[in-house]
Amino acid sequence: MSHKKSINKRLAASRVSTDAAKEATSSKTSTQSKAKH
Repeated sequence: MSHKKSINKRLAASRVSTDAAKEATSSKTSTQSKAKH
């Protein structure tokens, strides 16, 4: 069980990092589109 938990922790961490990256890219594109308009 502990092994499974550690895997879940790693998955959650990677998910958080991907979410942060997505947010960063989305904010960048939103500012760019705003500048275009």
